[in-house]
Amino acid sequence: MVAAVLVGPRWRHTHDPVPTAPRDAYDPRAELDFADAKGLWEAWLAEMRVDAPEWRPYAAAGWKSGASAEVAVGTSRIGWAGRLAQDLLRTWEIEASVHLFVALLEPLSEGASAVIRARTPGRFPPVRRDLAFFVPRGASHASVERQLRGAASDLLHSIELFDVYEGPGTPAGMRSLAYALQFQHAERTLTEAEVSELQLRMVAAVVHGCGGQLRERA
Repeated sequence: MVAAVLVGPRWRHTHDPVPTAPRDAYDPRAELDFADAKGLWEAWLAEMRVDAPEWRPYAAAGWKSGASAEVAVGTSRIGWAGRLAQDLLRTWEIEASVHLFVALLEPLSEGASAVIRARTPGRFPPVRRDLAFFVPRGASHASVERQLRGAASDLLHSIELFDVYEGPGTPAGMRSLAYALQFQHAERTLTEAEVSELQLRMVAAVVHGCGGQLRERA
């Protein structure tokens, strides 16, 4: 098994002001919550090449109800993640919120893709587009990226999250995620129409798959 623990503020060093409104606005100095932790666990599973992990509600002694999940691939359980229950933390005289992730290595390796795909550098220049979305706070970066990649073709060469924002101008209960997208064809330069069509498909995927809305287009 492998385990990891998260505790403390979202960002130890930040220059963002503490929001005063709305009441549920994103506070960079606040303690990590389940959505923050889940996003990190999903990123790690992606690095381990785990294909389409499923997050199921989970309840057991030691875990906080409503803030814990069982992780599975197909019919195999590969791990558990969530916030530890307060009564368990009191036993260890811990006052802070603690998020735990535990994975079983054998089924984890069985659920991982054995194929590593590599691309040779393209001879034709890539086309960059930036897209920003308002998404519900419970929607993780990994889930948004999964929708973007699923809607794109092989012409999507790379995707990078470059900005996370929640403050004035952000709808209540939502945050902004901005992505830099690069499109590239192996044999020719892409047309503006081709890139625009891909963008429309990717935006629709985030809207329907994550409950998001397009913030801006560059």
